[in-house]
Amino acid sequence: MKKVLLYIKPFIMTWALILVLGLSIASIWTLPILGGVIFVCRKVSMCLEDTNDDIYKKKVLKVTLAISVFLGFFVTFGDNGKMLENLENALFRIIILVIAYLGMVLLIRSLLILLYVYMNRVKPEPVQKSTESFFCRHIFSLSAGVSFLCYLPFFLYEYPGILTPDSINQLEQAMGVIEYSNHHPWMHTLCIEAIVRPIFNLTGNMNLSVACYTLFQMILFSLAVGYFVSTLYKVTKSRKAGVIALIFFAVVPFNAIMAITMWKDIIFSLAVVTLICSLIRLVATNIKTQISDYILFSLAIVVMSLFRSNGWFAFLGTAPFILYLFRKKKLPIWIIVIGGIIVSLVVKGPVMNYFNVSQPDFVESVAMPIQMVSRVLVENKEVPKEQLEEIEKVMDLTYISDIYCEFCADNMKELVRAGHPQYLAEHKGDFLKIWFSLGMKYPGTYFDAWVGQTRAYWYPEVYYTIAEAEGVSRNELGIYSDPILRGSFFVKLREIWVKLGNMIPGYGMLWGLGSTFWLILIALGYSLTKSNKEWILYVPLLMLFGTLMIATPLGLEFRYVYYNSLALPVLLIYSFVSPKEESNGSGTCV
Repeated sequence: MKKVLLYIKPFIMTWALILVLGLSIASIWTLPILGGVIFVCRKVSMCLEDTNDDIYKKKVLKVTLAISVFLGFFVTFGDNGKMLENLENALFRIIILVIAYLGMVLLIRSLLILLYVYMNRVKPEPVQKSTESFFCRHIFSLSAGVSFLCYLPFFLYEYPGILTPDSINQLEQAMGVIEYSNHHPWMHTLCIEAIVRPIFNLTGNMNLSVACYTLFQMILFSLAVGYFVSTLYKVTKSRKAGVIALIFFAVVPFNAIMAITMWKDIIFSLAVVTLICSLIRLVATNIKTQISDYILFSLAIVVMSLFRSNGWFAFLGTAPFILYLFRKKKLPIWIIVIGGIIVSLVVKGPVMNYFNVSQPDFVESVAMPIQMVSRVLVENKEVPKEQLEEIEKVMDLTYISDIYCEFCADNMKELVRAGHPQYLAEHKGDFLKIWFSLGMKYPGTYFDAWVGQTRAYWYPEVYYTIAEAEGVSRNELGIYSDPILRGSFFVKLREIWVKLGNMIPGYGMLWGLGSTFWLILIALGYSLTKSNKEWILYVPLLMLFGTLMIATPLGLEFRYVYYNSLALPVLLIYSFVSPKEESNGSGTCV
């Protein structure tokens, strides 16, 4: 039986790969794919036989199975239309999906086993004690300075910064034109107000005032980069690791674009990665924790909780894991975590009430259910008359098929807002009953709606053009684009620099939201095979991913998961470059 399975497994893996790639069953590429799969299976068998540590072997097998179950689901159901397009029989469709899923789980698991076993066998040489180089001694300030200089040309080209409609809305609140609202985080609006309003009162120049905020954000971003890079160097003692991380943060263009864009997502993402780096410093045994690490840990908790609504829920989910990890020592961690929760609750409750800060409407909270119900209507599924009448009391269904967008819930939300959102708010229970009832009747349609709304965040084949935002949106505040760097040369240079992500293999993975998340899960799996506390670093990202899957924002936006891209080099370098102990002797910083 075991020999039979050894022959069947490569066949299923090959079949699944052909289905996922959309190749014809008669394709000549079947032979090299089958040959490659057989080679991988044999290498996996050899690797496991050569591994003498049975405990480690069992751990690898368990971890790779868990990770491949998720990744197999993502790749199979992210775009199953091409493998089912010629099949109408439900049974055949189910069989094909099962084969594709099972085969991809087996293939991904095999590749992960090879990766984890190989990386575990790579033993870095210890770094010898020596007088460190200038770069190593000043890595924080150099990293921050280099990053700022790399972002500066983008700022001068986009002066006074990049402002979208969301940015204009927050500026209007900051200038007192409209009332405070927590639809966009009120704390971020206060940050904008603290810089823009005083400078405008002194100068009367809105462009200069906005430019000062953009400079503030650039400086904050650069200092955060210094903290990220210095953290990696301190725990790995590898100059190469620090340089690679710095190149990513300073040179990859979407970081520069984000640094000069007035969005809450930028500071929020910096806070998430700061939380991860401070945790690295707290759990690492080869570096001494500083008071500054505790301070940044505290600030990261508060900013994460107050600068995005899902950040609050994600941290509440993360807190028990942090408290469990430090249950026997480091009492300050308990005080900081519990204190951060209390501060966030006070701000979200009494403080916002005192300043009459309005909260997001109910429509915003049920974007995903609205999208699912709308999908049922768009596909002309049978809906009981009384339920249809109840839905029509909320929104006009005349043009729903024309404006429905499977990857953007914003259209359906605005359709409700243009109808009777107050009726929806007053009859929440009735709407949720309809949503549940239709979900029980059409689970497949709901699943398709969920996939359409979320797939870009986990399916690795989705390429989303990012870092193309520029200029200042139309406004009545007197803000306008006034580039200091002008000319067609800078326009073309920026265009080429941004579009390289769509041209170069490997580098382009950084621009794929799904690919980035895959790399994070792969790094998490490797961390779980080792007997240490690294797993805690991934918990905030997993909690954020969970909230995103349950209550996805209005549509596909890179900024909603920008924290994944920022965290990627930190997690990959820390997980795969093992911390090194120092030894006596002479040498140089590696």
